[in-house]
Amino acid sequence: MSTSMQNAPETHPRVDATISKDNMYFLEHVVFQVENSLFKVPRHHFSEHSAVFATTFTLPPGNDKPVEGCNENYPFKLQGVKKADFQALLKVLYPLQIPFSYDSISFDEWVSILGLATMWEFSVFRKLAIKEMAAKGMDPVSKVMLGQRYGIPDWFRSGCYSLVTRAVALTVGEAEKIGLVTAIRLYQIRDGSVNGRRQLYDYASYIEKVLKEELKVCHLDEDAQTQPAALL
Repeated sequence: MSTSMQNAPETHPRVDATISKDNMYFLEHVVFQVENSLFKVPRHHFSEHSAVFATTFTLPPGNDKPVEGCNENYPFKLQGVKKADFQALLKVLYPLQIPFSYDSISFDEWVSILGLATMWEFSVFRKLAIKEMAAKGMDPVSKVMLGQRYGIPDWFRSGCYSLVTRAVALTVGEAEKIGLVTAIRLYQIRDGSVNGRRQLYDYASYIEKVLKEELKVCHLDEDAQTQPAALL
């Protein structure tokens, strides 16, 4: 063997046996494929804060198959997820700006975050999305739509109350957004108040009675919901 080869540095030097991996900040990464893009991020929040991923990551790989997400050649494919929605979630999971402010996240991005946090059971980030969206202010139609879609009954009740007590009736466009059945039931509540004594009409009780089927959809656990909001 030549002297030059003997003196050549090792390509992969051995790790000093006295050096240990830090318990908190030696993070594993995972590679996701969303639509036609790859994302490489720490696994930490996915494995620690998502009940869905915490279970998924513990499943053994198939025979002689690499673990999904281990590298760019074997990404963890998120089927049916939009790239823009995933990017919005990563903004709160792994913010790149220092200092970071939630004010930089738009309302539409919070909707994306709420949707994925609900689907993947990120309870902490679901609560955060609910809090931030409520702070930004929401119109009644959005409260009805999002409250029913993502299981937030307080939003649904509050939105319905606003729609049946305001001076202007539902528009065709609003009815299309919240769904024909819900819109008809809200018209029934408004019609009852007109035919009865409006000042004494118990809107809240009729919302519970007439919209009981819609409220059944809002079934997620109480811890993930907002605090009961005043309807007035």
